[in-house]
Amino acid sequence: MTFFGDSVRPDRAERSLALARGCDLMLAVGTSLMVWSAYRLAKAAKDSGAALGVVCVGETRADDIADWKAEALAGEVLARLAAHPRLLLPRV
Repeated sequence: MTFFGDSVRPDRAERSLALARGCDLMLAVGTSLMVWSAYRLAKAAKDSGAALGVVCVGETRADDIADWKAEALAGEVLARLAAHPRLLLPRV
C-alpha cells in the first residue's frame, strides 16, 4: 500500500510500468493523474498503443491523450459496471 505523499517501492514502480506498456486498455478511475508517478503509467500505455479511458470529475493531466473520458464520480461508475449483467462472472 502506498499513501499520498509516500514513494512507491522501486520494484513495484518497474512492475507497474511493465504492465502499463503491455496492456491493451488502461482505465484510470478517480484520479487526476497530476502526479508524475501515476501519469507516466497512462502515458506509457498510450505510447505502447493502448487505449486510455478516464473516469474522473474535473480536469486530469491525461485529458489530451485519453481516448474517452467520463465526467462522473468513480464510485457511481464502478457500482453500475459491477451490477451490469454482461459483466457478472459465474460463481466458481
